Amino acid sequence: MTGVKSYSPYFAAMIVLLCFAFVLPMGRDWPAYSVTSLDQLQTPYDIPSFRGMPFAFFALPHALLNIDIGNAINLALNILVIAAVARTYAGKSWHIAVAITMTSPMGINLIMSNNIDWIPLSAFLITADCLAYPLLAMKPNVLAGAALIRFKHNPNPTALIPLMAVLIASIVVWGAWWQHLGSDLMGVSWNFAPFPYMIPIGAWVLWDAWKSEDEIKAACATPFLVPYFAPYSLTGLHVLLASRYRKAAIWLWCIGWWFLIISANRMGV
Repeated sequence: MTGVKSYSPYFAAMIVLLCFAFVLPMGRDWPAYSVTSLDQLQTPYDIPSFRGMPFAFFALPHALLNIDIGNAINLALNILVIAAVARTYAGKSWHIAVAITMTSPMGINLIMSNNIDWIPLSAFLITADCLAYPLLAMKPNVLAGAALIRFKHNPNPTALIPLMAVLIASIVVWGAWWQHLGSDLMGVSWNFAPFPYMIPIGAWVLWDAWKSEDEIKAACATPFLVPYFAPYSLTGLHVLLASRYRKAAIWLWCIGWWFLIISANRMGV
């Protein structure tokens, strides 16, 4: 009974969060992941707005549920994983890290879009590298640099076997899916990647992360090295910064709101 009592607050929080998630409107991005059948799951690129890694569906069983239920579960996971990461890295001040993250434009945008950023962020809750690598790879364009530090800490090739298995399984199910990851994404309006102009900065941050063996710094290098990402995908990075490097997180919070206000003024909003 002691074990049940210790977990009861978490179960209660999950139920409350799910109820809250049901009240919110449908996330803009969730329809790109919600599928109605296994047949549709085999052709995700037929969905106009889907451009992600198809093997992310291995972590999305709720994508096969009713779209409203799946939307609520996914939103709850986004919020719960952010809170869990903050508690893991920030300790007793985790609520401050969550507040900084979720009141930023990026955090608010994640709630509105309800994408699957909880998947790579959950890798920071897992000590087993063999599980962390596939999670980071399911949406690699903001946090994947952390995998380099993981491998430095444990340069064991066998830890890559689950990732290789996931990639092989994805080819069996979806064929040459990488052909659908076209360069057209670099020109879309939501792409905030400073690619390729900031590659030198990203390389320097990654080198500094390698020397200091800091997986959060390595994650910070990733947005400078990838060709596209949406603003909400910085939310996972933001909570990591808010938990470990709070001044940097506050700067990012201020820059995010400054950019949003300037952009709104230019559009006459």
